[in-house]
Order: sequence, then structure tokens, then C-alpha cells
Amino acid sequence: VEDIEHTFLGWQDAIVQVYFEYRSKVEREQTASNAREETANEYIEKLQEVNK
Repeated sequence: VEDIEHTFLGWQDAIVQVYFEYRSKVEREQTASNAREETANEYIEKLQEVNK
């Protein structure tokens, strides 16, 4: 029984680790995407000002 519990807890730990790594990756990608969007919006605003 202890071996089964140890194996189960090991798998549970691995699953949680993968989840946190995935969440971290998603957050980094979202941050980069937001930065690109802000840059694009600033560029569009500058173009609109120039074209007035």
C-alpha cells in the first residue's frame, strides 16, 4: 500500500509541476502578446495623427 501511495503522490507531484510550467508559459506568451498589441496600437495612433 505504501508503494502505491508513494507512486500516486509522485505522479500527482509531476502533474502539478507540469501544470505550473504550462501556466507559466501561457502567462509569458500572454504578456508578450499584450506588449505586441500595445506597440501595434501605438503605431496605429501615430499613423492616424500623421494622416489627419
